[in-house]
Amino acid sequence: MASGIKLINLSMADFLLVHIDNQLDITQVITYDKAENTASRLPVEAFKSVLSNKTEVIILVPASWVYLTHSRVASRSADILEKSIPYSIEDELVNDVEDNYYAWKISTPEQQSVAVISKEKRHQLNQFIKKHHLNVSGIYSEAVFCPAKQHHLSLWQDGNKLLLRFSLDATMVSSEQQLPALISAFGDDCQHLLTNNPDVVDGHQFESVKSLDLADCCAYLVADKEVNLYRGDDRDSEQEHKSISWIKPLMAIGFLAISWLFINVYQGWQLATDIANIKKQQQEILTDKFGQLSQTEQRDPFAAMQSRLKQANNQNQPNNILLDGFHFLGEANRQQQSVEISGIRLFDNNLEIQITAPTISDINNYRQQLQNLANDYRVNIGVNELSDGVYQSILTMKAR
Repeated sequence: MASGIKLINLSMADFLLVHIDNQLDITQVITYDKAENTASRLPVEAFKSVLSNKTEVIILVPASWVYLTHSRVASRSADILEKSIPYSIEDELVNDVEDNYYAWKISTPEQQSVAVISKEKRHQLNQFIKKHHLNVSGIYSEAVFCPAKQHHLSLWQDGNKLLLRFSLDATMVSSEQQLPALISAFGDDCQHLLTNNPDVVDGHQFESVKSLDLADCCAYLVADKEVNLYRGDDRDSEQEHKSISWIKPLMAIGFLAISWLFINVYQGWQLATDIANIKKQQQEILTDKFGQLSQTEQRDPFAAMQSRLKQANNQNQPNNILLDGFHFLGEANRQQQSVEISGIRLFDNNLEIQITAPTISDINNYRQQLQNLANDYRVNIGVNELSDGVYQSILTMKAR
């Protein structure tokens, strides 16, 4: 993204990448020609003049706006995923499920990559798109701008900001000062370095150091390998005036569809009636068992029933996590004496342990030792913070 990059012919550009900040101000404008695989960074002031070329626009939003995670829903049905994914990651969210906008991409038959943005931010983006009359094809978190490759650390430096992709999993934005600690914590699986600035990191710790340029990042982004926050229904609603009229073919198709519907109308009506009756029965069972239902539970009583049964099962589990926790913590501290426990809290059958250590490696080793001892529990690690030269973290023990 250096200033010496030669400008490409704007009339030949396929895509225009627009990077915005928290105030929705444009901070970068990048053109990309897919056929020639060339990219160029333009002055921000050229943004309005470039729009006359009618190229497709991709918007990069701040990483803090988007939560990236994975869900496990065993279905490929769009309707089922639409209803199930938000509740499958509900425990990871900091706000109510209904306050967010969700997009996903199917990774495996039972797993989906998910991107979450608040409805408020999504509305602001819609206003931004309408204000500038943009022909948008994608909205992505800036954190996924550079490619993710197996066994690679992808590092893109843009001023004081570093975009990091650790293999195919961890994605983050950091400062240069935090880089050594992050590589130590997350880079065990990264044997190769892919970067636009090899001087920012010690390349001797990698088997190879490969160059990464602006065109590589643009090509990766337009290849649709990441979760796109701009869904097809949005594009249809905002570009309806651009659609081509196909009245006669549609009339013929409509006539055939109506004929088929008349043949199958009874079966369809019967199926809809059966579904409505099952849903009503589920609502009645839930109401008899748990009393008044919320609007969300009334809309999807099957998912509500699963959630209620899960809560009931959790409440019936023996509450021995505190005694087990003290035993396992004592054994782990005997093996890892550099880690200190600064606080313990039992909340909703989960044991939260606040720890401090001189290095992130000590924290990770301590967490692994605790997990090896506590086989009947999952030991999760929270965000690591550096304060006064000491790393602080929170471990959570949950019953399996």
